[in-house]
Amino acid sequence: MKRSGWERQWRRCVTRRVRTGRAVTAAAALLLLVLFVVRSDPAGSGALQRPDDPARSGALQRPDGTARPPGELGGEEGRDLVAAADRRLPPAVGDGAAVFALLEATLNATEPAAACRSRAALGGWCLWCALVSVDADSVLWKAGSDGSKEVCLDRLPDAGGPRRCRVISVGINNDFSFDLAAARLGCRVDAFDPTMERLDGWVAERLRFHGVGLAAAAGPATVGGRPVPLDTLDGLLRRAQLARGPVDYLKLDIEAAEWTVLEALLSAGGGALRRVRQLTVELHLYQWQPELSGQPPPALTARSARRMLRLLTALRLAGFALLDTKPYKSCTPVAGGRCIPWIYETLWVNDSAPLD
Repeated sequence: MKRSGWERQWRRCVTRRVRTGRAVTAAAALLLLVLFVVRSDPAGSGALQRPDDPARSGALQRPDGTARPPGELGGEEGRDLVAAADRRLPPAVGDGAAVFALLEATLNATEPAAACRSRAALGGWCLWCALVSVDADSVLWKAGSDGSKEVCLDRLPDAGGPRRCRVISVGINNDFSFDLAAARLGCRVDAFDPTMERLDGWVAERLRFHGVGLAAAAGPATVGGRPVPLDTLDGLLRRAQLARGPVDYLKLDIEAAEWTVLEALLSAGGGALRRVRQLTVELHLYQWQPELSGQPPPALTARSARRMLRLLTALRLAGFALLDTKPYKSCTPVAGGRCIPWIYETLWVNDSAPLD
């Protein structure tokens, strides 16, 4: 069947994949030294290694100088990773341009040792399309999408293996495209969102919906003028019948509430977050006020930026490495002549999480 020019352009838009690469700056390299995060492949091969592989480098050190096993933090760090992270930040990073520069460097500093041989962007829909150029041979479109999430496929269990892949997806907003794509890979997906007028139950094969949201503490809240149920990460995992064992992929798209959720988890040593093997989180660089979700982002203060830095550092202390980062184009001016993107799509991997 012959398609119209618009339909051809639309199909090109929704299927075209735009990848951008950002070089790690000197500031980012300095940041890695400050955070004491040294991850490398000593063989130079870039091959993935299991967490229990003695060839893996970058292990944290015990006080006696011996390497700690992955995931073992112990002592005060094990009790409060946020406090430990705060002590690792340079004293000069308190206000002004320095804190914004370090925050931006942190969010752009992907770690080479967080190896992934096979990636895919699952789900998403065309948010806007813009005609870039037309010549005699082709029409070039630039596409923007929303809802698409990056996944490291070789870090998921084999479809025919003894253990089923488990995905927890928090924040749906009536778009199941990512969840359906993950289910088609053979994963059991539990999707959570308290704002959708939909009954709990199966959406498709291997995809179940729960009308509950994620928060730092369980209890009711008011969103959009109506009460909604909220639960902790442990509570959501129990609802998904995943009270123990690894979480292969956790998606957080919760409109600026991610900071308070992460702070509660990491202040308690990580909790259920330590079971997560891949974490994708949409980070909103607004003020530390989740109740402002859905409104124009206010100016980002140095105090909020430092709190965000503490949590990003604490994530690394919990064993997570930044594998992929994608900043949005819109930004907010801050001190030092910088304009920091409002939102970053980030993918973290955790080699210290359990394998089974």
